[in-house]
Amino acid sequence: MECTLLKDLSRNSYRWKIMVRVARIWEFRSPDQSTLFSLEFIVVDQQKSVMEGVVPGNRVDQFRDKLKEGSIYTIDKFDLYDPKKTYRSVDNPFRICFTMRTLLAEVVPPPENFPMFAHNALPFSVFTDRINGKIVLSDVVGLVTKVTGISPPSGKAKSHKRLVYITDGSDHAIVTLWGEQADLFDADGLMEASAQDPVIVLFVGMTVGQYSGLLAFKSTSVTRWYVNVPIPEIAAVHERSKHLPYRLELHDGSQDRTEPIVSSIAEISTFEPNDIMNVLEDGVYKCPQCPYSCSSAEAQVLCASS
Repeated sequence: MECTLLKDLSRNSYRWKIMVRVARIWEFRSPDQSTLFSLEFIVVDQQKSVMEGVVPGNRVDQFRDKLKEGSIYTIDKFDLYDPKKTYRSVDNPFRICFTMRTLLAEVVPPPENFPMFAHNALPFSVFTDRINGKIVLSDVVGLVTKVTGISPPSGKAKSHKRLVYITDGSDHAIVTLWGEQADLFDADGLMEASAQDPVIVLFVGMTVGQYSGLLAFKSTSVTRWYVNVPIPEIAAVHERSKHLPYRLELHDGSQDRTEPIVSSIAEISTFEPNDIMNVLEDGVYKCPQCPYSCSSAEAQVLCASS
């Protein structure tokens, strides 16, 4: 039986056979992780079309050991379901559902030039329309410029996190990795690698928000990342960012600050303004950081010793 492309699947027939690579696999569990609802996955075919798939909880034991991330399979006798209503990993009108009759056969040796990655990486400019959207998760490519260490939970957050700063060559964005994904991101290894080459990463399965005017991507349970992989989108970012320094910086997210002195309004009212501003006679300002003084001229502060 000849294999059908993913784009040609429809409910007009249930006798489909496809050849696909399983690009990602993850478990869908209850919030307390005690109940496994399903095994979910994403597949990509030879024309780079992508689709989600699901193994229902009562079929997981039948297929778990047969389904390996990265392998190519022919899949026969499956159902087509509607996509999830929210947080779809890919934008496709169908998803594959395994049944008790589904046939799964690994293709060995794998065909040459079969796509490795299931993604739909978009330009930064497109993501403004997806801010706070809940229908489809987003994939993004960027040159990593800075990365933070792991921060403990704060505010309403229940998990630790790591921030990754990226650029497409002109605009900038922030990627937040939560929990285990923050731990798995090899910041030290990427910093070492950036001494030789730019580190350009494809992040998949992200939500999109906004923070201080920047696009802000946040990881989900299906997020993965791929570093300097041979895809056109990474090559394009590499070309657009040639003018930028690519040595990755470790950013601690804080700045040195002088501890404030707590004073009452009554105490402040007794202060001599010149004392507060370190002003000496004749409008000369004393620098608190060095032994030199300076004067004001035309709204600029000039060093008196120059």
